[in-house]
Amino acid sequence: MKTVFLIFALIFSMPSFSTNPTEEELSQAATYYLDAAKAGDPHAQLYMSYAYWNAWGVPKNEKIARRWLQKSADQVYPLAVLELGQRKLAGGGYNRDISEGINLLKQAAALGVSEAQASLGAYYLGLNPVDKVIDSKLGMDYLLQAKSLGNSNAMMYLGLMYQTGVEPGAKLDSDLDLDQAIFWHTKSAEKLNIYAIGNLGFIYSNPGLYNVDSKKAYFWYQVAKMLGVNEWSMRMIEMELRISKASRNEMKAKAEDWVKTHAQTIN
Repeated sequence: MKTVFLIFALIFSMPSFSTNPTEEELSQAATYYLDAAKAGDPHAQLYMSYAYWNAWGVPKNEKIARRWLQKSADQVYPLAVLELGQRKLAGGGYNRDISEGINLLKQAAALGVSEAQASLGAYYLGLNPVDKVIDSKLGMDYLLQAKSLGNSNAMMYLGLMYQTGVEPGAKLDSDLDLDQAIFWHTKSAEKLNIYAIGNLGFIYSNPGLYNVDSKKAYFWYQVAKMLGVNEWSMRMIEMELRISKASRNEMKAKAEDWVKTHAQTIN
């Protein structure tokens, strides 16, 4: 009988900082982008939307965030169309509107945004706690399109598709194809997708889901830690207690080498 573990990570197309910015730096950035946003620059308008959603140098204000996001999307700025579609589909800061969210994501996909295809694939495959599988074939097709463009979230979702047993043609009484799940999560992890890295740790650490390999689980949780993500620190400690000191040192060294190698590849 299949064991189903549903994980859904809605990945917004938010800009990232190479280091954690100070409040002063965020305030300066908001001032800079605000002038450009008022002048009609759609990228600056999208940034101001992020700023007000997240209190980056300005007080958190969802009403103003929605206003700037709409202004940018009205100019058919691809990333703004994506952001608005994802938020409408998930109900992030809006009343959930599946039809409008899907239409916006399709528009963003037509504009060449691979993340929109990844989001559509996740939706049609039901890879979230509130939706059921809508069309697994269509969902997989969207993910494969985004994967062909190098989208790491699409690869991660393909891993989740097999991890949860919702791939086209899957039967409820068949075993999960976790080898395929590991394959796609690994492809995604190699692009430093932190959600895929966490899923690999989860798969290798859970009895009944896969052949438990505490060393491999510890390795992936170490990778996450080295990338600055401590979300799975307790699970890493649990794996640490299952393996010897020599194995811990071995996996730490391998994780360090892995991060260096793939960080160089990405950069």
